[in-house]
Amino acid sequence: MTYAAVVLMAAFAAAVQTAVGMGFALVLSPVLLVALAPKAAIVTVTVLGLSVNVLTVLRGGRKLNISWNEVAPILLAAVPGSIGGLALLQVLSKPTIETAVGAMVVLLATARILRAGAPLAVPVAPGRLAVGVLAGALSTASGIYGPPLAIWLSGRDLSPTAIRDSLAAIFLGTGAITVVTLLPGLGSVHVPLVVLAGGLVAVGIGFRVGNHLHLRATEDHLRRGLSLVILLTGIAALLSGLGVL
Repeated sequence: MTYAAVVLMAAFAAAVQTAVGMGFALVLSPVLLVALAPKAAIVTVTVLGLSVNVLTVLRGGRKLNISWNEVAPILLAAVPGSIGGLALLQVLSKPTIETAVGAMVVLLATARILRAGAPLAVPVAPGRLAVGVLAGALSTASGIYGPPLAIWLSGRDLSPTAIRDSLAAIFLGTGAITVVTLLPGLGSVHVPLVVLAGGLVAVGIGFRVGNHLHLRATEDHLRRGLSLVILLTGIAALLSGLGVL
């Protein structure tokens, strides 16, 4: 696979995430894992994903619409959750965790699609903390923590733009923590400059395309698009855990 294909997929991944709120790693990670060494792929998707969220938060071309009532408690709860995720890895293998998470996400995403966006029938404050702890644990145990966040926010009384911006704020916080975690091992990781530089340019282009689509799509289309990305993420995690991918 050529580096040009990687750059092209980075633009597409950025467009998907900017349009509906998530999906960057879902689209780009499989391509990077074919083109680069595993550690280089992880570093690249983390850096490029972080840049998408920075653009979403800082350069959306409109008033930022972050629901801090949702974001702040979730981020706070994610900190102890991330520690719990490390402990979970000592008990269960990563494939086992991926299989369980994938199955859970597929079931929840299917339920959300069938219920057509009906609000979640759970207590709000405990729900936020539980989602934060779960997202934190999954961020360190499997790296698949976007779907629970997206499912929770899509079940709240938020517009698609508020869901997207709130997800970007959360991903920005957790992504920064991931970068700090990766720093000690970056000395032995080689990421081709053409991939990183080309990827950053592609992310900028993809962001503009995705933002254009987001601002012109109907709320129903955006919600359905997010539900589809959540479902596909769950399927990918399930297949990865089972060793199919």
